Amino acid sequence: MADLQRLEALAWLRRARDDLGAAAKLLSGTDPYPATASYHCQQAAEKALKAVIAVTGDAIPKTHDLRVLLGRCVAIDQSLDQFYDACDELTPYSTEFRYPSENTDPSPSQIRCALALSESVVAAVALRIEGTG
Repeated sequence: MADLQRLEALAWLRRARDDLGAAAKLLSGTDPYPATASYHCQQAAEKALKAVIAVTGDAIPKTHDLRVLLGRCVAIDQSLDQFYDACDELTPYSTEFRYPSENTDPSPSQIRCALALSESVVAAVALRIEGTG
């Protein structure tokens, strides 16, 4: 992979890890913020997938739909196809709880599961880009 493309991919991966950290902090303590944490779970997976695309030098799609991004990523690395279910679960968190609505906020335990899914996506991408988990 070209140096500039790798640097861009690493930048996306850093932001993905920032979102994982933000989600974990928002879920910690006695007064968690699961609705806000859910957004960061989705964002972590989105940015990790965009890191995979960045490695190719292709333009990064402006979408929050993780399934669309994953489709692009699977064309690059077939081993990422294991994350379709995770992407289906995480995609709604990009908007579902960001604004007032009739939706019931998710529980902290639901978002801890979402965080685990996001962590697995980020780890797989890190392994591909950095050679680490």
